[in-house]
Amino acid sequence: MSGVPYPYAYPYVAVAATSSTTLTAPGGYVQRAVVVVTTATEGTARLVDGATTLFELPADVGKGVYNIELNTRINGNLVATCSGNSRMTLVGLFTANP
Repeated sequence: MSGVPYPYAYPYVAVAATSSTTLTAPGGYVQRAVVVVTTATEGTARLVDGATTLFELPADVGKGVYNIELNTRINGNLVATCSGNSRMTLVGLFTANP
């Protein structure tokens, strides 16, 4: 494990269903997004870095858990948005706006 002492874990931010969360961390890092879609309809989830969409799950995506590896540097403000039938956990190095 690359010389990092155990335990090793990145912080995370939970984004609730039917909500939007803004994270401010230019120069930070987002490792992954874990999206849980609870029904087969209206399970949209979206993550935007400034003006760039990092990913977007469409409304017709099937029910399930989606682990989306991003491994990318943050250039602006991250905006994570979930519909009523999805929730998201973002893992990385960033800070949440109060």
